[in-house]
Amino acid sequence: MTGLPAYSDHRRHAALLIGAAFQAAAPGAAVARHLGLESDSVRVGRRAFRLTPESQVYLIALGKAAPAMACAAYDVLGARLEAGVVTTLAPAPARLPDRVQVIVTGH
Repeated sequence: MTGLPAYSDHRRHAALLIGAAFQAAAPGAAVARHLGLESDSVRVGRRAFRLTPESQVYLIALGKAAPAMACAAYDVLGARLEAGVVTTLAPAPARLPDRVQVIVTGH
């Protein structure tokens, strides 16, 4: 198996494992993996929801990862996203459209 560290290379092996864990847990990447848009449906995880021309898709993103998740969802949904709300501790992400309300909150 080319590219895999030898067991004796503990630090490199640990660094690769930690890097893979962070990449797998990245909120935007997770949304991109589990949200998909087809011409007539939206896929959330393993479920597909049929969309008609009149269907409206709304976004709700709450918590620390909300801005990254909302941006990733918008990247997938584009014009099909009717409106949404995002809570965040920081200023609003610039990539979100005006139809997504961003509420800056505290603890």
